[in-house]
Amino acid sequence: MPIVLLGIVSNRTWLVWSSSGLETALFGFAFVAWVLLALRDPGARTRAWAFALTSAAAAAALTRPDGWLAVLGSLALFALELRRGGWPGPARLTAWSPLGLPALHLLWRHATYGQWLPNSYYAKQLGPWPESGWRYAASFALEYALWFWALLVGIALLQMWRRTRRLRPPAHVAVALGVVVAHFLYYTLIVGGDHFEYRVYAHLVPLLLLAAGWSAARLAAPPAASVAALATFVALSWPIPWAHHFAAQQQNGREATHRMVVPVTPLLPAIFAPVARPFDTLQAWLIPRHVGMRHREHEVFLEWVQQVLPSREVGARIGWDDRPVAVAGNVRWLGWVLPNVAIIDMVGLNDYVVARTPPPDDGLRMMAHDRVAPPAYLACFRPNVRLPGGGRVEVVPRPVPLDDATIRACERSWRARAGEPIEVPPGYEIRR
Repeated sequence: MPIVLLGIVSNRTWLVWSSSGLETALFGFAFVAWVLLALRDPGARTRAWAFALTSAAAAAALTRPDGWLAVLGSLALFALELRRGGWPGPARLTAWSPLGLPALHLLWRHATYGQWLPNSYYAKQLGPWPESGWRYAASFALEYALWFWALLVGIALLQMWRRTRRLRPPAHVAVALGVVVAHFLYYTLIVGGDHFEYRVYAHLVPLLLLAAGWSAARLAAPPAASVAALATFVALSWPIPWAHHFAAQQQNGREATHRMVVPVTPLLPAIFAPVARPFDTLQAWLIPRHVGMRHREHEVFLEWVQQVLPSREVGARIGWDDRPVAVAGNVRWLGWVLPNVAIIDMVGLNDYVVARTPPPDDGLRMMAHDRVAPPAYLACFRPNVRLPGGGRVEVVPRPVPLDDATIRACERSWRARAGEPIEVPPGYEIRR
């Protein structure tokens, strides 16, 4: 177990997403907790177990829509419980009540927004992208030596099969594994990975290490050899990610780190070349398409944004009376420093119309950056807030004031037209 713990706490993906933003850490906690609870032996299950399991599933589903896989898995486990012991009494049945929370939230969201999924899903998802997904998964596998993990687990399963002549897992184990595999396949083959560095695989790190420890303990080998095999896997998971990390830390400035690809083959001993070379090839394909962007790039990007944007104290001086509007490639920090300014997200993560506008027909696909705001849609709101850099912000007076009636009219008309192809006026340059 100490070696498993060492592997987890020394894993760069686990460290990044245990300390970085978005919802990843909370989702990872809830999802991993659900898997471990689902694997518990049926004979040791209690009402407290059922409440913990369903609470973890509800937390995962309320954090991200893909957490609904844990809800469905919980329902499958509930069906297995019914088959084992019949319909539970009222006291035991209430332990499964947390599953109602994500259902209520789903109904509320549809009643409020008219959509079953968050707006960011529609902004990002164009259709299956396995060409990107298998490269994203392969990059993750090479970076963390999962080829050795597969060898270790494969040997353990083969030896178990030779001893028992069967490998069929118990039903509850099959449910837990099915949820994990379904989540992996969805993000790999349908979504195509993620914009951020292995964010959607972060929860796999402790599960993979625990599976490696389980396999090492079941090898038909002396204990010292099993420990050595597990330690070898952990050691092999270090060279590529940490060599990349230390090299990337030397890169500074927005220009140097934008779509930053750091080859690791020249940084490692020649013995690692068979793994490092294909890893570098995968990275060179993924990152220009905004897939698996490395942590250092976003670290520098935040520093750059903080330098060019005004402080919140300055931005808060702009009032809402004149209905100021800004246009930006992302909201994030800008929404913090300009609390009273309406910001139109050019890639549509928080904009209904942009999230449903077909991307430009230029043959280029980029993760979470495919869609572009229609020029006429932006013009309808008459953006008048400029950010020239250097911590400055300018509000340009409009010849004709923008009022609430005009805003509502723009929203109604463009919502009705959502999904129409972009009409680009002559001389207008689409930038992605």
